[in-house]
Amino acid sequence: MRNELVKMVNKNEVLRKLLASWVDYQVIRGNSSSIPDEPDFAVFRSLPAETVTTNDIRVIEDKEYSSRLIMGAFQLDFYSDSQVKAEEMAHGMVEKIIFSKRNDLVRAGFGVSDYQIEVDDRTFIENSEFIYRYGFDVKINYRIITERENTPIEHIDITIGDENKEI
Repeated sequence: MRNELVKMVNKNEVLRKLLASWVDYQVIRGNSSSIPDEPDFAVFRSLPAETVTTNDIRVIEDKEYSSRLIMGAFQLDFYSDSQVKAEEMAHGMVEKIIFSKRNDLVRAGFGVSDYQIEVDDRTFIENSEFIYRYGFDVKINYRIITERENTPIEHIDITIGDENKEI
């Protein structure tokens, strides 16, 4: 189970880096303590996975493979010192996810589960200073393949009373 959690976290990081490669501002993890270099940046958060489905288990030679489909939910928030810029960044990312960069998502092993993405105004006041924030939640699915060694049973020792029998 621990190994699968590591794979899920790694997939989330792969997705964050892919999204960051499409834009000219920083996309930082929501749980990191990094401070953005520029006033315009985005925060990427992984929300709890909604659905986990085990599709099939295959045995190839001495290994067993289990394929699981994860329907993950992700929150993207875009910050700027300008309301127009923050909204523009959010809508630009939605356009990339749904239209212009969708093939890049598929090549990286991701798929968009729901194309109904709404950009919301999430602006708030922090220390008497406006921080403009627009954002959206998106459902993206990905597959995790787990493998384990399948060692065949070579012989069985049966003990009945004091006698040992080998099969």
